[in-house]
Amino acid sequence: MRRLSQVFLRDRTYVDRIIAEVSPRKGDIFLEVGPGQGTLTRPLLERGATVIAVELDLALVDDLRESLAPAAGERLNLVHGNYLRMPVEPLLPGKPARFISNLPYHISTPALEKLVEEAGFYRDAHLMLQKEVAERIGAAPGTKEYGYTSVVVRLRYEPRMLFYLSPLAFSPMPRVTSVFLRLARKETDAPDRVILRASELARLAFRFRRRALRNSLRPALREKTPDVLERAGVSPEKRADQISPEEYLGIARASEH
Repeated sequence: MRRLSQVFLRDRTYVDRIIAEVSPRKGDIFLEVGPGQGTLTRPLLERGATVIAVELDLALVDDLRESLAPAAGERLNLVHGNYLRMPVEPLLPGKPARFISNLPYHISTPALEKLVEEAGFYRDAHLMLQKEVAERIGAAPGTKEYGYTSVVVRLRYEPRMLFYLSPLAFSPMPRVTSVFLRLARKETDAPDRVILRASELARLAFRFRRRALRNSLRPALREKTPDVLERAGVSPEKRADQISPEEYLGIARASEH
């Protein structure tokens, strides 16, 4: 399983805490990425939810099909494939779904970026992440932990770290502490194009994070850079890590004029 960076949650106490926090109900629809051996899939199904489970390991898909599918019937849809490479729209019905995953740590950043792009499909997301990644998501501007991931996730979601998980809760045992994180989708009047623009500007700014914005954003805003920053009410002397997600949205809005 190490070849896919998979670690499986074994501790029943943590499983119960996770299910209590997620509070699945009959009729809920979950997209679960990396169901593994069904540790979370099973209790979600037992509470009446429908689960679309995306798993890269074909052997695990076969095991889950044998152990869970007969009782779950149509409420379980097992999909063999790579979540990072597949559109989720064909998998999900019209109503907002919920997302849950014990993410392999090496795909955390691209998976979070994809989750942001797909935010319109979900009302919330619950993830097990490496402690350092979860703390970066919740970091405040001006701190060393604050970065591109902090901005891009919080453009779409309100994060809340729920609890830490010991490495002893998993098998094989990882070398890091994990966090169970809730992302509640933000209600915003910002069009998708503005949020995407804000993400692009943040990515550019953090690529040159030691430069003032008047220089780091110039490749995107060109000669309009001073005017755009002035309309957004952001000092051109500030750096990438001093700007909040809301200010990046303001810059994106101002860049449209």
